[in-house]
Amino acid sequence: MNPLSFITHTLSFLHWLIDSQWMAHGYCVLWDSWTVTTHVSADILIALSYLAITLTLFSVTRAAKDYEFNWLIILGGAFILSCGFSHLVGSFAFFYSLYTVEGLAKVNTAAWSVLSAGLLFLYRKELTGISLPKRLEAVTTRAEDIARRQDLLRELTTALITKENELQETTEEVKSFRQLVNGIPLLVWMADETGNIFWYNDNWYAYTGTTPEQMLGWGWQSVHDPATLPEVIERWKTCLATGQCFEMEFPLKGADGRFRRFLTRVNPLRDADGRITRWFGSNTDVDATTAETAEVISSAVSAVVRDTTTTTTRTGGGRERTLPHGTQ
Repeated sequence: MNPLSFITHTLSFLHWLIDSQWMAHGYCVLWDSWTVTTHVSADILIALSYLAITLTLFSVTRAAKDYEFNWLIILGGAFILSCGFSHLVGSFAFFYSLYTVEGLAKVNTAAWSVLSAGLLFLYRKELTGISLPKRLEAVTTRAEDIARRQDLLRELTTALITKENELQETTEEVKSFRQLVNGIPLLVWMADETGNIFWYNDNWYAYTGTTPEQMLGWGWQSVHDPATLPEVIERWKTCLATGQCFEMEFPLKGADGRFRRFLTRVNPLRDADGRITRWFGSNTDVDATTAETAEVISSAVSAVVRDTTTTTTRTGGGRERTLPHGTQ
């Protein structure tokens, strides 16, 4: 089809749509201003309202994608939109001879009306008898899930408050323990179940002149006499393997570089099942006191350290608690 023929057919179609042989609606009311304004304004407002309703329905279907009858909402929106288009054409028909266009708009509206009415009738049972219980079940399930989450949140909050109280009480115990062992004129230390020493009292650092970083783990070997170190390590590993108490006398190097002999005793701490959770050791300066006095002091300190750390503290809820693993 050449351009001229296309233009000719288009003009013929428009002439068919706008049939000038009949008068516009305005002539029927003798162009009474109040009548024309009332009809035209009402038709335009209805058309705009139908358009807004349609857009709202489409936005609802986008938000509720899981709803099984979204297609029916879309169908209803198409019907409402076609009604709005009919009213819009009716407003123009007051000024132009649009009887053909107006008729086609009404046919379109009628088609959507019949389709919507038929489908609503066919799915009336699903809409009233099946979908509603499913939606109610979904809402109930959602409410139960929210209730469970709230219960869990309350439990977690209670647990956090309880843990915070325990930590505050434990902090006070740690302070008391440190004051106790630092006030005793002995070298005191603690190791985990594998033998790695993770804490020394202040007297140890004052005597050896070392730092916590240097002594961490098995760093204590640096202050031992190389002549006796192999025997110390062998006996210490034997105690770790068997769970027996350690007792030995050997020299330790001080900050001044001189060695002094110490009586060393190490006791294991066991839990309720008998498993070793840590070791507590004390070093008594033998050169500064007699052997008998050193033994008495070392034994007393071992007992105090063991009792102070292993004795559980009863709280109001009947809980049992020991000093934390990283006491420092």
